[in-house]
Amino acid sequence: MKRTVFLLILFILSGCDIQYQGDTRLLVTGKVVDRDGSPISGIDVITNVSRGYGFGGRNDDIGITSTDDQGVFTMLFPKPKGEIDYTIHFLSTENYQEKRFVNIFYEDFTDYAFRVGEVSLFKNDDIVNLDFSFNQINSQNSITELNVIGMLADYWVWVNPNDEHQNNVYYRRHQVAKNQTLVLEYIVHDFTNNQNTTHTETIEIGEQNVTHTITY
Repeated sequence: MKRTVFLLILFILSGCDIQYQGDTRLLVTGKVVDRDGSPISGIDVITNVSRGYGFGGRNDDIGITSTDDQGVFTMLFPKPKGEIDYTIHFLSTENYQEKRFVNIFYEDFTDYAFRVGEVSLFKNDDIVNLDFSFNQINSQNSITELNVIGMLADYWVWVNPNDEHQNNVYYRRHQVAKNQTLVLEYIVHDFTNNQNTTHTETIEIGEQNVTHTITY
């Protein structure tokens, strides 16, 4: 009986392996720059693919490269079969932060290529936290969208936000570059008249962590 269960588990796990299309290749390209827009060489970049989570889930690192003297990187790898979630991982160094582009799907590839564009990595000692506190003065109001515009140093970049991430408006923390002025845009929905109002504020970022209060 134990042998039968063991063989069954092996059969299930073997069926969860990610399969690849040997005759189809996918391309990932981009450029890594610093705060001033200068290229960063020698940054390791990994493309990971996954299918499912928990027991029976599977993930593979299928592409690895490093940025050249111009900060440019290119990866070519076989196309996985089935519904696959792609992640592009920029590894941290002694000086620079780590960053991940997540929730990428095959539909995001154009002509078999996903072009990340220009990716800004900030030095680890040039990053502070931006937190929000919320002061609700009208019980009929709710914040439905919140965007921070400026030099962001967030670890996660959601190419396709999932429902949980999209709805995570309150108590969100950002990592941002020091010594800049950010623009905060948020939408307040008034349930009494079913109207949306867009608000814009500026946030001064210095050398220390910042907590900004939103009153709505």
